Amino acid sequence: MLGSAGSADPAGDWARYALRAPVMLVRGASGTAEPVTTRVPLADWADGRVPLGDRRPTENDLDYHLTTLFPPVRPRRWLEIRYLDSVPDPLWPALAFTLVTLLDDPAAADIAAEATEPVATAWDRAARVGLTDRRLHASALRCVTAAAERAPAELAESMRRLVCSVEQGRCPADDFADRVIRDGIASAVIQMARGEL
Repeated sequence: MLGSAGSADPAGDWARYALRAPVMLVRGASGTAEPVTTRVPLADWADGRVPLGDRRPTENDLDYHLTTLFPPVRPRRWLEIRYLDSVPDPLWPALAFTLVTLLDDPAAADIAAEATEPVATAWDRAARVGLTDRRLHASALRCVTAAAERAPAELAESMRRLVCSVEQGRCPADDFADRVIRDGIASAVIQMARGEL
């Protein structure tokens, strides 16, 4: 993952991440993107160790490469939070509010910084076990509770659902998995497509 907890150089961390990331596609002379079938970090192409398309990368190649990187949060002159659109409609307002609150409200940001410090580098563990990890669960619960305490009345129901889900150590994927087990994959996907989840 990018950098380390409390990094003093997030821009440098992002640059190092981008340089280590393998090049996915290279535009040919015709402008069409050709897949790179071997692992070639951008740094190897940029310094001439591995030629791609019989040339070194241009600024346009760098810009294109950056569009192929998919960390959970991607800097693009703004922070692109890549997972908010993958939750059911009733939850995304609470998630968006939580994110904005934990970034913009100084007191909530302090709470979030303290709550997440013990798990700041636990990206792999979070991906594997999520909120079943007691430290990740405690951190998440503290963060959503801090946001819920600041939520306006019109978000009360969405925030209630989010807090309840986190309290139970669950996420929307758990609800979907339960529906697949109960109703079968085809039915669950159809219900999801109809917005019935």
